[in-house]
Parts: sequence; C-alpha cells; structure tokens
Amino acid sequence: DGGGIGEDEVAVEGAVPLGELEEAREWFRRAAASGDAESEFHLGLLYDAGSRLGRSEALAVGWFARAAARGHAAAQVRLGRCLEEGRGSTDGARDERGAAKWYRKAADQGNVEACLKLGSFAEEGRGGLAKSDSNALVWYRAAALGLDQSAEAAHRIGCVIAQRATRRAQARDEAAAVEAAAGDKHPDYNPAVEPPFKPPLPRRDSLA
Repeated sequence: DGGGIGEDEVAVEGAVPLGELEEAREWFRRAAASGDAESEFHLGLLYDAGSRLGRSEALAVGWFARAAARGHAAAQVRLGRCLEEGRGSTDGARDERGAAKWYRKAADQGNVEACLKLGSFAEEGRGGLAKSDSNALVWYRAAALGLDQSAEAAHRIGCVIAQRATRRAQARDEAAAVEAAAGDKHPDYNPAVEPPFKPPLPRRDSLA
C-alpha cells in the first residue's frame, strides 16, 4: 500500500488531537474525490475504528467498497470481512458468498489473509465453496508462500493433513471390521439362497 496511516495507527489514534484527525479526513476526502483508492481505504479505516470522528459501519463499508472496486487488495479483504460478519448491512445479515468473492479478488493479488480466508471457507464448505480438503490446502499453501501470517498458514496445512489422515485411517478400520465380520460366516453361506435364521412363532395352544 501507499503512504498514509496504517491500520495499527488508526486503532490507537485516541492520542491524536481531534483537529488533526478532522484535517486528515478532509485530505483523504479530497484525494478520494479524485479516485484515489488508498485514501478511500483509509477513510474506511477511520470510520471502522471507532475513532472520535464517530464510528459508522455503513460509511466504513461504503469506503471499503469504493476502494475494493478499484482493485485495492486490503480494502477487498476488509470488505469481505464486513460482509462475512454482517457489518454495515441494515439487517445484520451475513453474506459469505459476497465475502468469498472479494477474498478471491484479493487472493489473486497475493494477499495472504485472503488466501487464509478462502482456505477456511473451503475446509468448512462455506461461502459457496465446496467442502474440500484439497482446495483448502491449495489456499493455505498459497498463504504460506507469503511473508505475513505464514506460521498460521503452515499450522492450518498441518491440521488439514492430520485430519484427513485420521478420517482415512478410520475408514480403513471400519472397512476392515466389516470384512472381518463377513469372514466369520460359513464360507458356503449365501443370504440369497439361505435367509437368516428366524425363531419359530409360538403355537396357539401355548398362548391359551
């Protein structure tokens, strides 16, 4: 990203004089009016951070959406988060499919967080993505190639592989148990010819 305040700085801007925050906002607005995606993104951060300028999820989502539409990867991830969590909507409804769309756009630009999000969606079968360990591993491995959060990506890769191995081992054990149970029957037994044994019904006179 370009210059300006970063996300961490927005989160701790309580020590910044209010007048300076208002001035920064006005300069961001001027740049945003000229189509500057970075300034649109930072306006979204200001409104999303609960700053003394007044927190507004609707305004934050609006600015993130504008920057995301211009291809700003960090804004695409922020917008995806808002949609996933139902923030900024009038009814609070979550939109995981919309979130997945923006995560994919950011992931295509190499954004590590977006890759992690898509890996999670694929692992859990959310956001319109088919539940698939293989696809989850693709996204986690893509995230692991990045510099940020690579440890988390590596951890998720290990989890998926271990869980998949456990499921396969359980399936093998179940198949072996079924096969062993089938082997306990007499080799000449054929259920199609010889139906399973049924106890005889009691005689009428025994019920009198």
